[in-house]
Amino acid sequence: MVTTKVRVMNRDNKRGVRTQRTRGGILKFTRERRKEESIEPSSSLEKNRVLADTLLSANESRERKAENDAALSISQDPEAVYGSQSTEENPNIERIKEHDFYFGQLADASYKFIIKEFTLVSETTDELMKLSKDEFESIIEDNQLNVKHEECVWDVLVKWVDVDPEIRKNDLVSLLPKVRFGLMDSKYFIDNVKDHRYIQNRADCRPYIIETLKFLYDLQLTSTDTKMMAPMLARPRYPVEVLFVIGGWSGGSPTSAIEAYDTKSDRWTRVTDEDPFGPRAYHGTIVMNHYIYVFGGFDGLEYFSSCRKFNTETGTWEEVAPMNSKRCYVSVVLLDGFIYAMGGFDGHHRLNSAEKYDFKRNQWTMIKPMNAQRSDACAAVLNGKIYITGGFNGQECMNTAECYSADADEWSGMPSMTSRRSGVSCVAYHGRLYVLGGYNGLARMNDGEKFDPATNRWSPVADMCNPRSNFGVEVLDDMIFVTGGFNGITTIASVECYNDRADEWFEAKNMQIFRSALSSCVVRNLPNVEYYMPEDRDKLSQDSPRNLERNSRVGRPVGRARGRQRVTIKFNNAYRIRICV
Repeated sequence: MVTTKVRVMNRDNKRGVRTQRTRGGILKFTRERRKEESIEPSSSLEKNRVLADTLLSANESRERKAENDAALSISQDPEAVYGSQSTEENPNIERIKEHDFYFGQLADASYKFIIKEFTLVSETTDELMKLSKDEFESIIEDNQLNVKHEECVWDVLVKWVDVDPEIRKNDLVSLLPKVRFGLMDSKYFIDNVKDHRYIQNRADCRPYIIETLKFLYDLQLTSTDTKMMAPMLARPRYPVEVLFVIGGWSGGSPTSAIEAYDTKSDRWTRVTDEDPFGPRAYHGTIVMNHYIYVFGGFDGLEYFSSCRKFNTETGTWEEVAPMNSKRCYVSVVLLDGFIYAMGGFDGHHRLNSAEKYDFKRNQWTMIKPMNAQRSDACAAVLNGKIYITGGFNGQECMNTAECYSADADEWSGMPSMTSRRSGVSCVAYHGRLYVLGGYNGLARMNDGEKFDPATNRWSPVADMCNPRSNFGVEVLDDMIFVTGGFNGITTIASVECYNDRADEWFEAKNMQIFRSALSSCVVRNLPNVEYYMPEDRDKLSQDSPRNLERNSRVGRPVGRARGRQRVTIKFNNAYRIRICV
């Protein structure tokens, strides 16, 4: 294990230094522009192949590095090994340095892949089971370990012990504190952890079990709105995905405010790196390589064709090529490495034109226009095609939809929605197109419908808790999140999430700013994710993220009932407890 100092940006935009463990290399989490090696295979088969290659490389690198270390351990003085020759006369010294650096990079890349794809790795290979206690511990204690539920960490830990139980069960006493038992479902903890055969009747493990049970008990009896620090067993890990909301209309004028949402703590934080060129509303956003691209929009006076990009690693803004047309109420998607901007309003006309942006050439090119003029519509990509639905054509709210094939540069018709919707939002989710809310010409709506390409039909989905138009929508943590909007009376800060297994909406933490006409996007695998985390994320709050965790875990509505399943804990003495569920 190598301990290195890495630079990060702290909350006041000054450089800070913290210590972080890495494996075989130095991670530089700086808010400076850099190229980061990333492994993001597009299919499960490809993921498994890359996984096998990276793990094999990591194992080989450890063996080769051990050989190099053994050679160098003869003496701390290279001259004692190779004489007083220069590196030109004896290049072995430089080769060892190069190999050590190269293998260190491989090990580090493998470690980061395991952290990002922990569930995949544990399900598709037994390489994790071969790790030493220290190596395994460094993984499960990492704050950036990507697990949807903490139960997964416990399951993998048990499998690791199963490989050699007589030896490895003795390591449990040091591994148990690395599992965040306080984030588990209470019933799961009682049924699967408390009396597990590796823990039962072990005095050295009992304190961790008692601490967890006491935490679950106290959580029910005491108010969690006291901003008390959560114990380590209940502190959330860092999310792999961060939801950003940018701009919009707030307090009677456009805003440039940016907020970031942490799903693990169910909290929002204000991002200070606002666009210095001013606010905009009714715009579009797309994420590409940790850049957030912002297109078109309106600032209350001017309609924009301009486009800008925000570097989430450096916090800086940069101008990119403008669109060919001014587009307010624009619909944007990302398909096959191109950004598509469709329809909108240029200040005079509702548009049916569309264009695409080439990142490499920094250039916009017109594509075939849509069959209908649409502003305030919504678009999403599903099965390699662009779907655009609803909108306003200058005379009425629309219920029509159409589909675009980039290969043929052709728009084709499709069945109309059951309701007219302008100011609508849509998203691709689990193989279907979900269209939500909007304005039908009479009122703001809270209902939605989904389109199944396999049946070519629309069907209803559960109503949102709040009616809304001109709001943000994204898929985050395998749930649909909607943010903000206009409810017919005022702008709102309300946030809801949808689980299709329950077919029900659940409330999440409100944004800090009431806004409509915003745009939202999700950025994955941020190297400086800590910068966008709330300062109070490690404190207990009344609206615990447990509800969100459970909403995504089960196929029945549980989010409206606050708190966990009631657990009664009776302490008979220091080590004997009775549990009544």
